[in-house]
Amino acid sequence: MISMLSLAVAMIYQFGENDFHFKFVMVTLTGMAIGCINFIMAIFMIVGANKKLKQEIVNKDNKRD
Repeated sequence: MISMLSLAVAMIYQFGENDFHFKFVMVTLTGMAIGCINFIMAIFMIVGANKKLKQEIVNKDNKRD
């Protein structure tokens, strides 16, 4: 994901106009979008891992009985 941000920044600065405000807004929005995607993926991974851990604990308790 970070490499996508680096590529986007490089392309904006290489091929974009000399408008500083446009560059700033595009880099900021791209960075925020990538950060949000990473955050959402992390939440899904944490929730999934917790579900699997709870299931594994239940399975171990059932095997003991």
